[in-house]
Amino acid sequence: MEVVAGGLYLNEVQAFLMDPFFFTVLGAGGAAMRRAAHLAARVIFVAGGLPVARVLPVAGVLLTAWTLLPGTARAQDAPPDSLRSVTLQEVEITAERGPKSLSRTRLQASDVRMSAFRDAADALATGLGVRMRRYGPTGLATLSIRGADAAHTAILLGGMPLVHPQTGSMDLSLIPTGLVADALLQSGPSEAAPAMGGSVELGTPGSATPSSAARGPAVAGGRPLAIYTRAGSWGERAVGMDVTEDLGRARLRFVGDVSHMDGSFPFENRFLEGAPSTRREGAARTWGSGALVLSSAARAPVGAGARWEVTALGSRSDRGLPGPSNAVVAAASQQDNLVRLQARVAGGRSWTASGAVTEWDLDFEPGSGAALGVEASRLRARTGAVQLSSLFRSHSARSEVRPSLRAEYTDAAGHQEWTAEPGVATTLRGRRASLDIFSRLVASSRGPAWPTAGATWSAPLTMPLAGRLELETGLARTVRLPAVGERYHVPGGNPDLRAERGLTAHLSVGTRTPVGLLRVTAFGARLDDRILWRPLFAGPGLQVFHPENVGRVQSMGLEWALDGEAQWARASVMWRARGSRVRAEDISDARAPGFGHQLRYTPVTTAMGEVRVAVGGVSGGVTSRWEGRRFITSDESSWLGAFQVLEADLRASYDLLGSRMSLWLRIHNITDTAYESMRLYPMPPRHIQVGIHIRKNNP
Repeated sequence: MEVVAGGLYLNEVQAFLMDPFFFTVLGAGGAAMRRAAHLAARVIFVAGGLPVARVLPVAGVLLTAWTLLPGTARAQDAPPDSLRSVTLQEVEITAERGPKSLSRTRLQASDVRMSAFRDAADALATGLGVRMRRYGPTGLATLSIRGADAAHTAILLGGMPLVHPQTGSMDLSLIPTGLVADALLQSGPSEAAPAMGGSVELGTPGSATPSSAARGPAVAGGRPLAIYTRAGSWGERAVGMDVTEDLGRARLRFVGDVSHMDGSFPFENRFLEGAPSTRREGAARTWGSGALVLSSAARAPVGAGARWEVTALGSRSDRGLPGPSNAVVAAASQQDNLVRLQARVAGGRSWTASGAVTEWDLDFEPGSGAALGVEASRLRARTGAVQLSSLFRSHSARSEVRPSLRAEYTDAAGHQEWTAEPGVATTLRGRRASLDIFSRLVASSRGPAWPTAGATWSAPLTMPLAGRLELETGLARTVRLPAVGERYHVPGGNPDLRAERGLTAHLSVGTRTPVGLLRVTAFGARLDDRILWRPLFAGPGLQVFHPENVGRVQSMGLEWALDGEAQWARASVMWRARGSRVRAEDISDARAPGFGHQLRYTPVTTAMGEVRVAVGGVSGGVTSRWEGRRFITSDESSWLGAFQVLEADLRASYDLLGSRMSLWLRIHNITDTAYESMRLYPMPPRHIQVGIHIRKNNP
């Protein structure tokens, strides 16, 4: 049996058997419908603490009541996205040009598309094409960019860090999809988060966010309400809602989701004689999450006085931990609770102040693993952060002062820690070039202060043979302090860990081609004193993991992206593709077996592609994901094979009785590929999801 490393989970997977799915024909809604929506919001908000068997029938009654109420509808209009966007009939997932056009990708998805995703990890993996390391759709999910570990990839919520102090990373399966409708991917370090691999900033569902602004006057001018439900293989059930209410000078929005999956899919267990088909056991999950956002009125123009936003986020997940496929079922389980309160005030375009308080609570039950000396544990952690940004602008320059303070406290270890990251950023923009410079000083109560700094230069060029090119180059120094759990986790923590220090560089080229915008980036990184969890035998038959600084890791690679579209009067086609090739090698000790070899579980090649077609109210697409072989030994002597997974989805949308109804179908793993994301943890075969999404805007 394996023991968790630094609070990371043993793992889980999903399921396979199609259950019947019932839905009702839509009506509409006025005042009575809004009262039902408020009741549903309260139900879903507390659903994290209720059995899903009690929550789903209540949600079904509310959905049925919806169909009996009268009302009117408004068309959902959305302004076109930026110069580099790809737009279908509804606002879809797009790659757009931002202030740094070649290193940033924005995800803006329609409410209908988001309701088909199980969680934030599912949405980001599909929408941004990034690599997600997860143990199935019900399990732990962490992000990897440019071959970097999850701890080297920053997750931000409304500009504030969202990182578990025990692990230094974030389990994205705990985040509801409502917080991913607007997400910004930054490859490589930036002034927002000097992480080595990159960062993903999630917007909040308030009126002051880019995602809300992108939804246009249909949202700002009314009180939109959306209710959705979905069902799928292996007992999957989910219901959620998104409701907004104007309160004069303020705006209140709630997004929530509750779901359940039995998780007993079939797979061929090669560790049993004859490799018979058996079922994955102990991977069930019940999950509920909600976010309540109170913000200044959406119709207030930007720059007209202060704008503010307060967000309360709650998430609860109860899941089984099935363990590796070559071991007996241990009946282990884990409960994760996340509560976050965040506030932000912006004084026009000149300054922004933010603060956040987060509490994490993890309960682990080992099941039969207790016989091996693994005991039940409860880890509670609290973090607090304050951040102030002050801007000084002229016609061609912008500077920003960003003092930032984060405090961490862990009940289990009984240790406290604070981290300060004061920084300065400057942007100079001209007609033919732009320069971004940022610097920070990372200090902690447990070690010395370390400087970080970076610069990015970009410029459009006109060449006789290639037409117009856009060039971008960047160089940065990054620092990551050890997480509280890495220092003090019981068992295995190492209080003597040193900070990881890295250098990154990239060169990007972008140009318009007949088939779309093509971006190619060459990048390299070097990381000193990398923290690696290694096995440690704590006693007879008991193995734990212990973090150590192992020396130096070097990464070099090439990534590319292509985005294109074609539009006609009533039809449109969008295509996009992403790919990367990266060598991430341990160059610490020339005498070690792993010297010069690829890091474990880091694929050399990854790729994804998607084609979407919309004709009238019908749209659909096919997505393909490829992942090369991953070595499971440090000397590259053993590996997991490469795999390709196909997915397709189809939806039909139409107006009915004053509301907009969408029915959708999603098929995962069309080719029924047998593969493993992590060794001994099989991934699910072909399976299906179906759902219904109902939306109306009330005057």
